[in-house]
Amino acid sequence: MTVTTYTSCNLQIVLIKKSNDSSLDDQITIRKNLDLNEFEVTMKDMNQGDKVTHRLEGTTKDTVMKYLYHLLKNLSLDDDGYESIQVNVPLMPRVLFTGASLKDLYVREHLQDLLNLGLDLVEDVTKVTPSVSYPQTSSLPVTATPQRSAYATSVEPPAAPRRSSRLTRQSRYQDTQEIQHTQENSTRVGEYFSHLLNNQRHEFFDNGC
Repeated sequence: MTVTTYTSCNLQIVLIKKSNDSSLDDQITIRKNLDLNEFEVTMKDMNQGDKVTHRLEGTTKDTVMKYLYHLLKNLSLDDDGYESIQVNVPLMPRVLFTGASLKDLYVREHLQDLLNLGLDLVEDVTKVTPSVSYPQTSSLPVTATPQRSAYATSVEPPAAPRRSSRLTRQSRYQDTQEIQHTQENSTRVGEYFSHLLNNQRHEFFDNGC
C-alpha cells in the first residue's frame, strides 16, 4: 500500500454562519500532495445539519486560484451570506473578515494575494511539534541580564582566510547562483511581511476602530 506524503501545514478558510454557533461553520482546507506536486481542496459543508464533504484532487495552483477567485466573489454577492470569514495561512496570524467587507473589491483582491502566498507557504513552512526541546545555553534565569564589566574590551573576531582573487569559471558561476537564490528568498520574505502588515490593517478596520 502506497503512503501519500502531504504538506505538514494546510491553508484553511472557515466560513462562519453565526459567531455563537460553531456547529454551522463550513470549512475549506487546501493541502499539497508532495509526491505528485499537486493540490487537494476539501470543503466540509454543514448543509443545515446534513453534512456533505467534497474533495478536488490532482489540481494545479492556477486552478486553485480560479476556484478561490469565484469563491470570494460568490461570498460577496450571497444574499444569505456568512457573518465572518476566517483565513488561516501558515506562518501568519489568523485573520477575521466580516462577510460584508468582501463587497469591497480591495478587500477581495487583498485576500486573493494572501491566499496565493499561502499556497506557496503551505509547501515551504514546517510545523514544529511542541515536544521539541532546545538545550539552554545559560544557567541564568530567563529574565536575568548578565552584568557587563566596565573594564571589558572588545574582542576582535579571528581573521578570515584570505580568498584568492583568481576565481575559476566554476566558482564565479556558483557565486552568481547563490546571489540569485538569495535575491529570490529576499523577494519571498518581502511579500510575506507585506501581507502580514496588510492583514493587521484589515483587522483594525473590520473591528470598527
